[in-house]
Amino acid sequence: MSSVKLLCEKVLPRFSQRHINLAFAYGSGVFQQNNQAPLSQQMLDIILIVSDAKAFHKENLDRNRKDYSFLKYFGADKISHIQQNYGAKVFFNTLVPIGNKRMIKYGIIQTDDLLRDLFDWETLYIAGRLHKPVLMLNDPEDYIEEALKSNLKSALNSATLLLPRIFDEITLYKTIASLSYTGDFRMVVGEDRDKIENIVRPNFVHFQKLYQNLIEKDDNLNLSNGMIEQNLESSVVCNRLISLPRKLARTLVLKDGKRQVNKDIEDIMCDLMYGYEIESEVRSAVKKIVSRTSSSQSVKGIFSAGMLKSLKYSGKKLNKWLKSIYRSS
Repeated sequence: MSSVKLLCEKVLPRFSQRHINLAFAYGSGVFQQNNQAPLSQQMLDIILIVSDAKAFHKENLDRNRKDYSFLKYFGADKISHIQQNYGAKVFFNTLVPIGNKRMIKYGIIQTDDLLRDLFDWETLYIAGRLHKPVLMLNDPEDYIEEALKSNLKSALNSATLLLPRIFDEITLYKTIASLSYTGDFRMVVGEDRDKIENIVRPNFVHFQKLYQNLIEKDDNLNLSNGMIEQNLESSVVCNRLISLPRKLARTLVLKDGKRQVNKDIEDIMCDLMYGYEIESEVRSAVKKIVSRTSSSQSVKGIFSAGMLKSLKYSGKKLNKWLKSIYRSS
């Protein structure tokens, strides 16, 4: 981990720091995953949270013009427009060489868009990445730290609605890790079939650091010797439903015409406990959010990366997918 952090600290200065509010690295280039090449051979994934996307791209085009696809010819205005109006409001530059044959992929998201995703699960794209362990490259300001904690609480809360009365810690973390992949078409074609297992098992301790304190503070969860028992009384389940992020709650409420009635959202959410399979309903709502975002973001990625890089990146993903099929056969 220390070597990865040192590499990240060398990479970060290539960007203007003037507009960056937070940066973090994530994925298989930071945290070793099962059935993956060593960290040193993986592409390093970084997210930059910026106060002003257009201003950042304007400066970055001057500094790192070669990072961009043909979209660089349209300028910062067009790039920031594409970033904020399509997909998950993230713009990626991928397969960027940084020396010693190492590649990085970096995404840019504006701070206000990040906050909406963390609090409301507007797209569950960056929020989903932050359900899992990441390597923070600088200290978040208090208002961002609050949003990060809210996102983790929402992940724990949502996962418990998908689980039975008694389950173990590893099952909880796998459920949390799977939220942002539920409905992602790449999990059918293009991603390792054992991706969730590969993420959670070798990084169990990192997941504990994220969630164990939240579990212990939850009066309706009892953690003992790696097993968790949850209180499934109707009032507790109702409160969990009411506490879901805004976009997820709205997706649940507006799923069909029967629920579009003049009731308080709290009453509608609690009505879900009667005549509906809560686990199925919540999973379906998560799937709807993720599927819409993942497909549109992937299409945007073809333009932001350019055709050649997109083919190369997709080829690597497809190779991992085929290997996972071979292992499971």
